[in-house]
Amino acid sequence: MTSPPPPWLGAALAREPRSVATTVDGVAQHRLEWGTPGQPLVVLLHGGGAHARWWSAVAGLLADSWHVVALDMVGHGRSSHRAGYTFGSWVDQVMAVVEEVGAASPLVVGHSMCGVVAAMVGAEHGDGLGGVVVVDTPLDIPRPESIGHAEQIMASRRYAESAEALTSRFRLLPDQPVVHPSLLAHLAEHAVVETPDGWTWAFDPTLFVGHPADRPREVGEVLAASGCPTTVIVADDSPVVPPVQRDRMDRLARDHQHLSVVVEPGHHHLMLDRPRELARLVSEAGPRRRGAGYRR
Repeated sequence: MTSPPPPWLGAALAREPRSVATTVDGVAQHRLEWGTPGQPLVVLLHGGGAHARWWSAVAGLLADSWHVVALDMVGHGRSSHRAGYTFGSWVDQVMAVVEEVGAASPLVVGHSMCGVVAAMVGAEHGDGLGGVVVVDTPLDIPRPESIGHAEQIMASRRYAESAEALTSRFRLLPDQPVVHPSLLAHLAEHAVVETPDGWTWAFDPTLFVGHPADRPREVGEVLAASGCPTTVIVADDSPVVPPVQRDRMDRLARDHQHLSVVVEPGHHHLMLDRPRELARLVSEAGPRRRGAGYRR
């Protein structure tokens, strides 16, 4: 029998978000919202193959002081699948949500693949943002020994006869510790959808057949072009951002005053093994003049 989660995690996961479905240019988009509109806005972008509820623990910790919006990126979760995907279209999705919510100077946070999206939002729309946070995102195309093998695994559709049979297979790629099994079970529960052919993962596997053609060749150049304060968080125990890339990030931060680099103990999916620490880092990256914070 699994022990109950620690009180702080149980309270964070118990904060059920509002589900919002919209359509932009004929594309169905889904998002989750915590907190109260009118509070400082933080927009959370999950990594490849994930979904909005990967942020549930962090969002629950921030919701007292922030209006938290977590997107199901197009091709993921409850948002539409498309014939093809581009980073530019994901940037447009983020900005459409920001415009719809109507908050000034939002903070945009992107993890892994969507750290690239967040960086591009900062470079293209930074003058209207309060800041950008990029969480454990490689500057180059991921190496096969880091996360590239995960993409090969995720590129084919898999089915099961029941949701339970499929969620029992749920694994993190790359593998890592999680703060409590209840958080992993929470992710798995919301990672599956029922189709005429059976239960399958909610993301579109064609996302992982090849990287979108418009992925920047050098994400560092995008970070350098950001028009707002930009924080790059690197997970110290993650294989996704190798030391040579960390050194490049450090050099970028020395050369560009709007950039800062934080090396945080933990693994690639920091929202799963260190959600309290990640919530603190996100809060500290936001516009401090607004007095935003996070729940301990």
